[in-house]
Amino acid sequence: MDTKALNNHLRDMWQQIMNHPPRQVPFISSDINKLNYRENENFKVSLHGKYQEVAQHRHDYFEMMYVYNGSVTHVIDGNEVVLNKGDYCILDMQTVHAIKKTGSEDEAVNFVMDRSFFSPEFLAGISSNKLFSSFYANALHKSSFGNYLVIATEDDKKVRDYSVKIMCEYFDPDSYSQEAINHLIVLLFYELMRIWKSQNSSKYTLDEPGNIPNLWAILRYIETNYKTVTLKSTANRFGYSPKYFSKILSDELGKSFIEIKHDICMKQAAFLLTNSDISISEVASSVGFANYSFFYSLFKKEFGMTPGKYREVNA
Repeated sequence: MDTKALNNHLRDMWQQIMNHPPRQVPFISSDINKLNYRENENFKVSLHGKYQEVAQHRHDYFEMMYVYNGSVTHVIDGNEVVLNKGDYCILDMQTVHAIKKTGSEDEAVNFVMDRSFFSPEFLAGISSNKLFSSFYANALHKSSFGNYLVIATEDDKKVRDYSVKIMCEYFDPDSYSQEAINHLIVLLFYELMRIWKSQNSSKYTLDEPGNIPNLWAILRYIETNYKTVTLKSTANRFGYSPKYFSKILSDELGKSFIEIKHDICMKQAAFLLTNSDISISEVASSVGFANYSFFYSLFKKEFGMTPGKYREVNA
């Protein structure tokens, strides 16, 4: 899908919204899978169209609104927040907000992310992006919610290019689109960070919360050495006792060390199955599994199919 095809697709979708406006129940905590027909995704794209008003509500996922054309006015914590063409509003989970009625030229796109979107690999990818690593770390690892960010981009070309590419991958997907979207969002975050920093250089003093600075380094270390690392060896490297280190991972990421390691191993195995001709047993060995049956069961649990079937589907 190119930019012209995307524009046509968006126009059709915005017209459908005008003809059949979505119902909005105040203060509903929404399931991400109810946003459109594509289920079991941790990233979705939805639209906010012309003459559309949304009552006060909140939801259990992260939302990034990008103003494609015109302007959109949010009401967040009682404050009016006006977004113009090219601007982003990034909302934490459970942030209570409403959207005032839009006009004839107003069109916006929502990038919606479930908690599971923020995998260890993705978090490691934004580790040096102080603005977004702090924002999402606070949101994911604390019990309090309701934060938001507004970044006025003045319709920055790079921001628009990344946003358009994300939408093209989403609306015209192939077997590589999910990974492409992940990388494009990382690039988008860095571009937004640059803009935010240039506008707020005098107050660029964000602090990483709690154990987060070490956490990013830990994730990178596990990702780099996933075939051989153990809980004990990683804890020792970063100066923790294994018991306390295990608690840090559980508190901050909601996963155990072995779950994080297995996630990385399975994604690497999927990459090898798709991009090489080596046997499945060699794939298992190359990602650190001597027990083929255990590798097989983990892979099937992660991807819902056997390694052989995955290779066939993604060939």
